[in-house]
Amino acid sequence: MGQLISWLTHKEPQAAIIDFENVQPTADEMEIWNEVRTVLDQCPVVLRNLQSYNDTNGDVIRAALQQNTDDARDRALEAIGPSIKLVKQFYEFSKQIDRIVEMLLRKLSENADSRSLQGLQAIVKQLADTFDFILEFDGAKMSKPAIQNEFSFFRRLISRDPSTGARMGLTDRDAYPISMFLAQGAPLMHSVAEHVGQADPHQQFAGPLAAMANSCRHMLSSHRFENERTNNLCLRCMTASIVLFDFIVPAGAFHKRGLIHIVECLKLLKTYTPAPTSLVNAIKYTSRTYKQPATASSIKNILG
Repeated sequence: MGQLISWLTHKEPQAAIIDFENVQPTADEMEIWNEVRTVLDQCPVVLRNLQSYNDTNGDVIRAALQQNTDDARDRALEAIGPSIKLVKQFYEFSKQIDRIVEMLLRKLSENADSRSLQGLQAIVKQLADTFDFILEFDGAKMSKPAIQNEFSFFRRLISRDPSTGARMGLTDRDAYPISMFLAQGAPLMHSVAEHVGQADPHQQFAGPLAAMANSCRHMLSSHRFENERTNNLCLRCMTASIVLFDFIVPAGAFHKRGLIHIVECLKLLKTYTPAPTSLVNAIKYTSRTYKQPATASSIKNILG
């Protein structure tokens, strides 16, 4: 709690200039940076696997449900097998994302003010890249509802015949948390939020997350970067920082006296061109307290 109070009472503005385009790790960052890089290097493949998923198994699943024969179920299981293995990989990779987010936030929370961001810029960039992947993954998953339907059918097969799961390397006990993971609208963000909340009971990570959000807003408002890709990274990092902060701090992110300059952040998000609709929706529908009665109407009205 002392760390959070120090962030709250520090007199310097909680904004730092992060050189997202040219930053290199310092000696102090190198060990963590290398470990995190091994996970981030896998993100493009994971995202590509999700984006390339095609819903082609609906007919065979419906046939298995209607015919209710072993042959029909075997055909359906063979058809969905690759998808089940892919979902298992997504879930396992989510645990790696949980771990590196905690690792990065723990490093950033070692110092009790926003200067920790300025001095650990490579770590900040990696956290921004991780947040970028989380939002990309969750956005892609929302457009693939058949993945959850196929896994639900798979669990139905397991409950009927446990040996079915063995063919995919999954027991019903293994499949349950995967099913809960898929049931979330934003599964990766929810997984990270749950993990970070348990790992940080004293909310020491709240300060770095607030500084991340405020710094990204400041860099965008001051037109720090000309490259639109870099600006989009700032937008996505700001959004993810707000959502994660809202999960781990009991009072949430959406009040005017909090660590995050929430009114300024939301106004920037609402007026940015081109309109980042997916990020506005992430705030409105993924965060924990945005829709609660305690959130002032004046804040909710910013996003409409």
